[in-house]
Amino acid sequence: MIATEPASEPSTDQPLSERQSHARRFWAAAPLAVGAAYLVWRTGWTLNPDAPWLALPLLLAEAHAYLVYALTFLMTWDVKRITTPALRREHQVDLFVATYDEPAWILAPTVAGAVAVRYPHRTYVLDDGRRPWVRELAHRLGAEYITRADRRGAKAGNINHALQQTTGDFIGILDANFVPTPDFIDDMLDHFEDPQVALVQGPQEFYNADSFQHRGSRRADWRDQSLFYRVLQPGKNR
Repeated sequence: MIATEPASEPSTDQPLSERQSHARRFWAAAPLAVGAAYLVWRTGWTLNPDAPWLALPLLLAEAHAYLVYALTFLMTWDVKRITTPALRREHQVDLFVATYDEPAWILAPTVAGAVAVRYPHRTYVLDDGRRPWVRELAHRLGAEYITRADRRGAKAGNINHALQQTTGDFIGILDANFVPTPDFIDDMLDHFEDPQVALVQGPQEFYNADSFQHRGSRRADWRDQSLFYRVLQPGKNR
């Protein structure tokens, strides 16, 4: 099964050269040495024995911050993306767009994007709101429509009900407010060449125009989750 909230914009990230990687590791390691020296100095020369109720918690807080940085440094030592062998392309893929009460201006781009994915597939709109306009929208955009008599199990129940009505070898699950890129299935499917892989989640690429990192910038950078998906998650692969 492919379970994901896919990218809305292709990534423009370029892999680092070996020289760049070594330079980044050096500058990231420097604070470890400085922090270790600082903690030794704090423990041996500045700890106040007359106020242990304040001195010890402060020292522990600083040690905790150092440990968090050290673990993050270890985890992100190598953030190279894994390469996956190409999977044979005879598999049937179904894309599910699960929805309940989203308005048309949110749902329509997602359904249109799912239908436009290049890999041969079927797109199903799973409408737990039982809305006639959603049925009409799905058919107009080239998707199929599935609903049910009750809402038992919420979103999970909605998906389980659709699994009984469809026959795909692989299932792509899209939230109603995330638009897939045209190569979404191709990007996800190759990971299943590994027989131990049962579920793949793609990155969420989005931005908030009023966020701190976009202030003063007129162009939209799809970066609100880039640290998690482009640095921390690849680091965890190792």
